[in-house]
Amino acid sequence: MKLGIFGSGALGKEVLQIANESEKYDEIFFVDDVTSEIEVVSKRVLTSLEALELSRTCDVKFSIALGEPFYREIVKRKLLNGGQN
Repeated sequence: MKLGIFGSGALGKEVLQIANESEKYDEIFFVDDVTSEIEVVSKRVLTSLEALELSRTCDVKFSIALGEPFYREIVKRKLLNGGQN
């Protein structure tokens, strides 16, 4: 199972730390549409479209690690609607 963490900022890094301790994920990656980074703290960074496409072929769970409630809601809707806003 893979874990995609929406948001590669401070909150995302905290979620990563907790997820690393669980040792139940084959891969952990960040999902971030506003950074140009391809890697953050040794984890790859995917766009939301790339992550949703990956979830169609692999078992992926997502965690929304964004501090702003407005943006969390947008990501939640995107996830529930299969990538559509």
